[in-house]
Amino acid sequence: MKFSLRQIEIFAEVARQQSVAKAAKNLYLSPSAVSESLQNLESLYDLTLFERVRKRLVLTSVGKTLLNEAELLLSHCQSFEAKLSQEQYRGDLCVSSSFTIGNHLATLALSEYLKQ
Repeated sequence: MKFSLRQIEIFAEVARQQSVAKAAKNLYLSPSAVSESLQNLESLYDLTLFERVRKRLVLTSVGKTLLNEAELLLSHCQSFEAKLSQEQYRGDLCVSSSFTIGNHLATLALSEYLKQ
């Protein structure tokens, strides 16, 4: 794969915002980093994804087609990340304590752990 997922995120955000500056702000990047990412993506595949019209970026026909694919890819990635996060706290827990502590404090701690 020649492109990165971050490049796809940047491409999609620029397409939504029709502005490098607005996309950069939303992505917490500098405008120059966003522009460079787009230029790299376009040059990797020798494509023009945006037409520069006045101060706006307008998707080309290729860009429109790829935006649909990019949004689908990003949606799958978000779903994948959500599933990873759900499994993050699962596993075995081994607890040992004395009888006195086990009857009083461990049950409270285990109850709180199970809630989380």
